[in-house]
Parts: sequence; structure tokens; C-alpha cells
Amino acid sequence: MGSRTVGKLYPIALDDYPKLLRYKVSEKGIYHIEDLIREIFVENKELSLNKLTQLGLLLKTYICQTKRVDEEVMFQEISKRARNLGGVETHEIKAILKRLMMRDLISSNPLYDPRIAIGIHHKEMY
Repeated sequence: MGSRTVGKLYPIALDDYPKLLRYKVSEKGIYHIEDLIREIFVENKELSLNKLTQLGLLLKTYICQTKRVDEEVMFQEISKRARNLGGVETHEIKAILKRLMMRDLISSNPLYDPRIAIGIHHKEMY
């Protein structure tokens, strides 16, 4: 029997996190996350909005995939930096996701269950 602990990020059981998103981070994607994090926090580089968005998408996917909600603090920091650069439109996110897939940094998530995301959306509406 899995954990029914409700996660901090979404009002769902922590065990359902890996089913939440359409994508999963590949091994190559994990290395890309590490490279971008090193650039920001070790080399103190200012990343472009595109790179920050890539990192944010990869981190959120990684968090859901691994149920490592403790990484949310870093995701929030990346999101804040992206907002300070003007933020990203929905169509840009879709384009970035497509590029991440083409570069094999993410792939389809065989565990994805769209009912979970729809359930969250319905709860937020009421």
C-alpha cells in the first residue's frame, strides 16, 4: 500500500505525483538540470529567460516524478527570477517543452493520468 500523505504542492496523495504530468525527465535531462543549477548557484551567472524557463519546467517535472517536494524551494527561486525577467507566455512554454523533447531532456510519462490534473483543476475552481 502506498503513502496517502498529501503533498505540499498539490492537494493529492504524494504517490500520485509521478502521474500528474505528461512528461518525465530523462537521465540526460537530469544532467542538464545540474548544469543549469551550477551556472546559477556556483558560477553566479544570470541565465536568460529561456534557460530559466527550461530549468523551471525540468525542476517541476523532476519534483513530481521523484516526489521530492523539498526541491520546491529551488523551483520557487527559479520562478521568481523568471518573473523578474518578464515571465513567459503559455505558447512559449509549449515551444520550450517541444524543444526539451527534441533534445531528449524529457519524454512521455507512461504513468501520466490526466484525471488527476483535471481533478486538481476542478478543486481550484470551487
